[in-house]
Amino acid sequence: MDCRERQDQILDYAAGALDPAEAHELRRHLATGCPVCAAALAEAQSTLMYLSTSLAPVTPPASARMKLMARVRAGDQEKTADSWRRWQTMILPSSIAAVLAVAATLLVVYFRTPAPPPAGPDARDAEIALLQNQLRNLNANDAATMQTLDERTQQLKGVQAELDALKKAQPDLKFASLTGAAQPNALGRVFVDPQNGKWYFFTNGMKPLPSGRTYELWLIADNTKIPAGTFDVKAQGAALLQGAVPQIPPGAAVTLAITDEPTGGVPAPTGKLQMAGSLE
Repeated sequence: MDCRERQDQILDYAAGALDPAEAHELRRHLATGCPVCAAALAEAQSTLMYLSTSLAPVTPPASARMKLMARVRAGDQEKTADSWRRWQTMILPSSIAAVLAVAATLLVVYFRTPAPPPAGPDARDAEIALLQNQLRNLNANDAATMQTLDERTQQLKGVQAELDALKKAQPDLKFASLTGAAQPNALGRVFVDPQNGKWYFFTNGMKPLPSGRTYELWLIADNTKIPAGTFDVKAQGAALLQGAVPQIPPGAAVTLAITDEPTGGVPAPTGKLQMAGSLE
């Protein structure tokens, strides 16, 4: 038996509740000067002593006191003194001993009661796995979002590079950027080349339309809406359209707009505005 296994015996020994044979064996072990068990015995004895000194004084019952006082008044002082001595030497010590026995028993039960076991490894592993899975999902979503953002950034950089090249090559080139709440992920570009009398439109990120519908581009000048062609988007919502620059009054402000219309287009816009932008 090692010192850890003797802790329960030491508490019973201090309370006087240990089996005589076990008490003898424990005394032999304590005689060897074991510091661990000696400290445990001192702690147990201090605890029991504290319990005994913390007990409230035992007050004799009122009936006993009345009987004693009656005997005093009757002159039987010696017999009364003997009775009181018996009360002090027999009843009070036995009462205190009974209370101490109960307290010692409760103390032994307290120290022997095992602590509630922590959550099992299976529960902890399941919780950790759940958190790790949630973290992986978040990382995957973040990675997909960042990849999409990088792709769109590269597309915008490519468009800006083409625009800069066109501006450099043709200083009189005009352009417009088309955006709209109906197409939050799309961007349209219109370039007007007055020198060659051509305009060019391209877009990316537009939503595909259902069967029977198409997109239609409009040039709007002084409230005059000029149809500029229809188109359907392909992969990644991309489309390209070009045409001849129409006759526009000099100095007129020009706006480009896209609506969704029946297949084949219409002479005047009837559908929902998808994107729009002004010619610079």
